[in-house]
Amino acid sequence: MKLFTFLILLFFCNRAFSQHIQFNWQSCQYQAGYERDVMSKPSIVSTNDGYMVLSTVETGYYTPPPELPIMNIWLFKIDSVGILQWEKYFGSSSGAVQIVPADLDNYYIFGSTDSSVTSPTYLPNGGLWYIKIDGNGNKIWDKVVGSDNMVLGAGAFCIPTLDKGILSLTNLVGIGGDITNSFGFWDAWLLKLNAQGDIEWDFTLGTDGFDIGGLPIQTSDSGYLIPMSSADGTTGNIICTPPPQPTINSRAVIVKLDSAHNIEWQQCFEASYHLLFQNTLEVADGYIIGGSAYAGDGAVEGAGYHIGYNNQGEQTCDLWLRKIDFDGNLIWQKCYGGSGNDWPLQLLKTTDGNVVVFGQTQSRDGDVAGIHADPPYLYPLSEDVWMLKVNGTNGNLLWNRCIGSDRREFINNGVIQKDDRNYVLAIQTQASYRNDITCGDPEYEFFAWVSSITDTTAYVGIYDLVDISHTIKLYPNPADDYIVVEISPQFDMQNYQAEIINSEGRIVKTFSLSGTKPYLNTANLPSGLYQLRLENQKITASKKFMKK
Repeated sequence: MKLFTFLILLFFCNRAFSQHIQFNWQSCQYQAGYERDVMSKPSIVSTNDGYMVLSTVETGYYTPPPELPIMNIWLFKIDSVGILQWEKYFGSSSGAVQIVPADLDNYYIFGSTDSSVTSPTYLPNGGLWYIKIDGNGNKIWDKVVGSDNMVLGAGAFCIPTLDKGILSLTNLVGIGGDITNSFGFWDAWLLKLNAQGDIEWDFTLGTDGFDIGGLPIQTSDSGYLIPMSSADGTTGNIICTPPPQPTINSRAVIVKLDSAHNIEWQQCFEASYHLLFQNTLEVADGYIIGGSAYAGDGAVEGAGYHIGYNNQGEQTCDLWLRKIDFDGNLIWQKCYGGSGNDWPLQLLKTTDGNVVVFGQTQSRDGDVAGIHADPPYLYPLSEDVWMLKVNGTNGNLLWNRCIGSDRREFINNGVIQKDDRNYVLAIQTQASYRNDITCGDPEYEFFAWVSSITDTTAYVGIYDLVDISHTIKLYPNPADDYIVVEISPQFDMQNYQAEIINSEGRIVKTFSLSGTKPYLNTANLPSGLYQLRLENQKITASKKFMKK
């Protein structure tokens, strides 16, 4: 099946400081021919000469009816500026979860499958699928694990381990096969494979209630830190003090394992409504735990919870960070967000001792700056990726920025931190050519949006151009033989450069201009979508137009 790609490279090196980030390049990748194309949040990994991105796509339908879609694991490679190099598919009736580094130029793919086409070791009712590939996407080995009576739940994660193996955490119900232990209902199941694909150990965390694990980390002492939530259970190896009473409200739980996966310590946190832990980060003096707080009392008392309600009248969650020392003692905790739902997905540290958080937001108030949602605002029709930086010493919010459009954007394992200021993001989006998004195709609903961004807060006093895009007019649009750009006389438009960029990111025309109403010849341009970019030493602007 042919893959259509539209790539826009926008080097706005002089964005206004208030935006906090600049977009260096963008790449949109999607499958043609189906209503909903990219079906899962992309995962991304850095390679020697670019990036690999993993997701799930529709590749057909089961026959005879009912016409349920067939999902496949989809891997594509882009170069260092987002240009597609190749794509590959793995399995049939399979789904992607995550791609992580292995050894040398090799990588692990983690997903699930329920098809005999996938592997001779498949499980009839579905299993977890581990694939080791080289830098060209060629399979080195694969392994399907699990149990014949296993039921997979929401949430699965993997991390590379210090010995070049892979550790996965999967939320499931099941026993037997590769699953040594179960506590009777939903549990978090940890499985460790070595670099050759051999199972080294498995370990189950849970109770007889509803237990969900988040993204684990391997700690510097070769142990593991597991964020979780737990509800309804009173027996198992999650032990809270005092002993919990059955409740439908979830508790936030953090569990520290040693290098032999024995429980060293654990902590439980409760409030009048749900508390969840979802991710963790080791820093110089302890750990930062990321979670969601649906209440401001109990364990979250004094953290600054922003109360809000969804359309069903239920309290919404704040992004909740809790910093602890290596023994679990509290250093500080803070809530961030507004009256909508806000939660963390990846925590990253910077060399200045601060923390960068990537998550999701549905809020238009409180701490949230600039969500791309036009009123009237209805949950959850608009949702942005939320990037925020907090002080690692006291948790104070330093700045934040919403990334996306007035539709829906989702991120999960889609962040590469290149250094303190530079990141590459892989996001599932529903929008084309809207707000931050300068590529795509409006005929397709969901696709993978990959972009390179830079934190511009280090550029104070240098990168201070004024963006006047919202003030200029461009006509006729669609254009035929020419376009006219009308600029307010209040701006200094002497000696500025104009560039016309096609939908593949190439500069196809350049002009040296002066004046506030220039005429640009477009007669020789092929039909299609273009971007006009203007810039001099004081201003920058861009506008899109169609050529007939």
